[in-house]
Amino acid sequence: MYPPCPFATLKCGYEKMIFFPVTRGQGMRSMKGWETLTFVVVLLAGMIFGSIIGDILGPWLPFLKVSKTITWSPAADLEILKYDLNLQVKLNLCSIGGLALAFWIYRRIK
Repeated sequence: MYPPCPFATLKCGYEKMIFFPVTRGQGMRSMKGWETLTFVVVLLAGMIFGSIIGDILGPWLPFLKVSKTITWSPAADLEILKYDLNLQVKLNLCSIGGLALAFWIYRRIK
């Protein structure tokens, strides 16, 4: 087998003889949505994990249980369609730490 070309960006000729994985192209377009979904799921899991850790450590470190609530309530009444949506996020110090840890882990595995 040929050794990997250290000058692959200079087009030294080895790149035709060995396998270079395709990073962009038609086959990778469908993966873009999965990467975004994976990113959102990992961030949500990190926030939930951080919140659970905050609840566990709360009796010993009470400042970890202090949280701020962010609420968004879009609503509309259109003659044929009526909706009312309530989204609420409670952020505390541990959930923000879990979010940062999840982002770091995602960047490491990507």
